[in-house]
Amino acid sequence: MSEPIRLALIGAGLFVRDAHIPALVALSDRYRVIAVASRTLESAQARAAEFPYPVEATDNLPALLNRDDIEAIDVVLPIQVQPPVLEMALKSGKHVISEKPIARSVAEGQQLIAQHTSGSQWTVAENFRYEAAYIRAAELVAQGAIGRPLVANWTMYSPLNPGDKYYETPWRRAGDFPGGFLLDGGVHWVAAFRLILGEIVRVSGFAALTREDTPPLNALTANFEFASGCIANYSALFGAAPGGDYSTGLTISSSEGLMQVLSDRVTITQGSETHSFKVSGADSVQAELAAFADSLRDGKLHRNSPQQALQDTAVIEALLQSADSGQAERVALFANKSSDSK
Repeated sequence: MSEPIRLALIGAGLFVRDAHIPALVALSDRYRVIAVASRTLESAQARAAEFPYPVEATDNLPALLNRDDIEAIDVVLPIQVQPPVLEMALKSGKHVISEKPIARSVAEGQQLIAQHTSGSQWTVAENFRYEAAYIRAAELVAQGAIGRPLVANWTMYSPLNPGDKYYETPWRRAGDFPGGFLLDGGVHWVAAFRLILGEIVRVSGFAALTREDTPPLNALTANFEFASGCIANYSALFGAAPGGDYSTGLTISSSEGLMQVLSDRVTITQGSETHSFKVSGADSVQAELAAFADSLRDGKLHRNSPQQALQDTAVIEALLQSADSGQAERVALFANKSSDSK
């Protein structure tokens, strides 16, 4: 068995506590966390104490990145402050996994890719590409189980009210990065659409701010055209009425039937017959961190290359441009469905 990857965690916020630390602890055969770094030593100490073994805490990022005993870096910071820290991590020559989105814009994402040191690996952590139901749906579509996808639809409502843990993170409601929740949350659904149905080549959209406490935008209705010819609608409201946390799941109408993709199953209806495929698997954050480890130790492919993350951001950026211009927008191509990474 390979030695666990000696990893440093940069960030001490909500998603570190609720997602990354539990996943890293569960993957103790693959990772040994050496240190947690944060802007304040107190925050780093609080997160370090959550591991079942001794972990250092530090507020000295340059010193951390210069350490020879650390092999990889996990960067989990707010969208506004992550890029310069991520640039430092990439320049250090260590392997890096960083949270989505890749950056606030396509241009910023391209600049970060240019900083990536050859010989090291960089993964952008998009956990929707590791959701078991979406992977199963992508496999079934690729196998031709429903014929040619024609029209798809996905609607999501999130209450995002005071008391909700994501609402209570001030940086998400600061309104100082493009799209706000439409970027922060929207890249998830774009990643799932692309995983299942392929590249999105043209978009149009309407966006609005329906609540002043969720700036700059929180509502979106979008139309997608895929390279395959399939067309789709995606609607999202971050700030629905209380109790309105609801998703229709993805529905695909095809040449040979209907597919519905929910969080725990994929259902195919053809004529009078319906087949339901129950899915299960590891937590998706744990799954993407496991894939990162396996790529480092065993050279296995993973789904979360920087180019894939840049493509997710390019779709959101084109939607925001369309909402502003009132015109359909082409999406620049930076990745394709086969561009998995080692």
